Amino acid sequence: MSPSRHDGPYLSRRAVLLGAGVLVASSCTAEPKTRSSASGPASPSTSAPASPARPEIHVARFGAVGDGRTDDRAAIQAALDAVPVGGAVVRFPAGVFQVAGTQGDTILTLRPGTSLRGESRSASTLRVAPGTGSWGAFLEYENPSIDPGSLAVSDLTFDMNSRANPVVDNPQATNRPRMVIRSAGGAGPSLSIVGCRFHDCSNVNTLYLAGRRVVVRDCLFTGTGAGAVGGWDHSSIYAVARSGGSISITGNRFVGTLGSGASRTAIETHGGSQIVQQNTIDAYLKGMNLTGVAQERTDTVVVASNTISNALIPFHLWAAPYANQPSGTTLSNVLLRANHALIDPAAWRDVPGATGVYACGVLLDPQAGCTMLDITVRGNTFRWTGELPPPFRPLDERACGVTFKSAGVLSGLQILGNTFETPPSAGVLLDGSVVTATVSGNVFLDPGRLAASLEDATLASGVVLGGRIDGAVVTGNRTTDRRRPHVVAQGVASRSGLLVTRSRVSGNQMQCSDGTVPPEMSELMSQLV
Repeated sequence: MSPSRHDGPYLSRRAVLLGAGVLVASSCTAEPKTRSSASGPASPSTSAPASPARPEIHVARFGAVGDGRTDDRAAIQAALDAVPVGGAVVRFPAGVFQVAGTQGDTILTLRPGTSLRGESRSASTLRVAPGTGSWGAFLEYENPSIDPGSLAVSDLTFDMNSRANPVVDNPQATNRPRMVIRSAGGAGPSLSIVGCRFHDCSNVNTLYLAGRRVVVRDCLFTGTGAGAVGGWDHSSIYAVARSGGSISITGNRFVGTLGSGASRTAIETHGGSQIVQQNTIDAYLKGMNLTGVAQERTDTVVVASNTISNALIPFHLWAAPYANQPSGTTLSNVLLRANHALIDPAAWRDVPGATGVYACGVLLDPQAGCTMLDITVRGNTFRWTGELPPPFRPLDERACGVTFKSAGVLSGLQILGNTFETPPSAGVLLDGSVVTATVSGNVFLDPGRLAASLEDATLASGVVLGGRIDGAVVTGNRTTDRRRPHVVAQGVASRSGLLVTRSRVSGNQMQCSDGTVPPEMSELMSQLV
C-alpha cells in the first residue's frame, strides 16, 4: 500500500500516540488464555525472561463505535496506523464493527508487529458492509513484500458478509480473491491466529499465511466456500512454511456448504514440518491437501486425530516440482494416524468441480519426476455412505481406501491397522512405481461394489497391485463380505502387466456371510509372488 497516509517515521509519532489512545500494556497483554485443544509440544519453561511490555491501542479511542451500522473503517485504520516500531496490541471491545470501502486492493492495512485482539469471538466482530463488492484482502500488511514481523490475531469474528456482497465474477480470474488475512509476500517469524471465527466467506483462500512459524488454533470456519458463481479453487487455510519453518493447525472446526457455492478444501499446507491434529471438518470436497509443493521439501508431517465427514477426499497427498526448483523427493516422513473419515459421494453429485475428484480415503499423488518418501497410514477409520448415484466420475477405480495411481514414485509406504468400510472400489490400489511397501493388519469391509459396473473383477478385492512393485509385503489383512451373494473375488489381486520383485503375500484372511471362501489371492497374483 502507498506510504503517503503516514506522516514521517514511526518513532516520531510515539509521544503523540501515548496521548491519543496508546497505552503501555501490563498483565492484560499476556498471550490469550490457554485453550483445551492440544496444540503440539509443551510451552517453554516459564523461567525464561519475560518479553517486554507492548503498547495497547484501543480502537474505541480513535472513534470506532461498533454498533453494526456506523462505518468504522477510518477509525480502525487510524488505530492500526498508530502502531509504533516494535509493534502493539490493537484491542476491539464487544460490538459489531462495520467497515465499508477499500484502500486499493485492501480493506484494512497493518504495520509490522501488529496484534489484533477482541473480547471473544462471540463478542467482537469485524463485518464487511453491504455493497462493498470484491477486494484482494480484508487485512494485509501495508508493504507485503517486506519481512512484516510477527502477526497475532485472537478472539475476533470476521464476517465477510458475502450474501450482501455476492461474487459476480470468478475471483481467480479477476485477481480479487477476497481473502480475510493475507500474509503472502514476506516471511514473518510468527503468524498466529487463535480463537477466531471466519464467517460467510466466498473467497479463494480465507487465510493465506506464509511465514517461518504458522499457527492456527481453536478457530471456527462457517459458511465458507466458493459462492454462487462456484467452480474455483478454495482453501479455508492455505499455510506455507518459509525458510525451513513449521506449520501447526490444531483444534479448529470447519462447517462447509454444499451446492453451487460448495466449500472446496479446509486445510492446504506447503513446506516445512507440520502438525495437523484434532480438527473437525464437515462438508468440504477435500478435507486436507497436504503438499510437497514448496521452495523447500515438506518433511515430518503428523496428521492425527482429525474427524472429517461428508467429503469426497479426506486426505490428498500431492507432490510436484515447485516453479524452477529441481524435482526429486518433495514430500517425506508423513504420518496419518487415528483419523476418522466419512465419505459421501452422493452429496457431491451436482456440485461444480466435483467431477474431477475421486471418492477415496487417501489419495497419494506424486507427479512425474517426484518421489514421496516414507508415508505411513496407521490406525485410521474410513467409511463410505450414501446411495451411489448414476455414472459419476468420482466413482471410478480410484474410489479406494488408499489410492496410488500417478506418474511419480512412492517409496517406503506403510498401510497398517486401518479399517476401510464399503469402499466403492478396492480397499487399497497401488498401481505405479512403488519401492518397498507394507500393507498389514487392515480390515476391508464389503469392498468392490463398483467392480461389476466398471467390468473389472480385480477391484472386488482388499488389495490390488499393478505397475512396477519392488519389495511389497501384504500380510495379516482381513477382507470381509457381508453381502448375499458375496461380491469379493479374492483378497489380493494383480493387474495385467504387473511387474513385481522381492514381494510376499501371506496370512491374509477371507470371510463371507454366505459361507463362500474366496482365495487369498488371484491366480495371476499367485504366479508372481
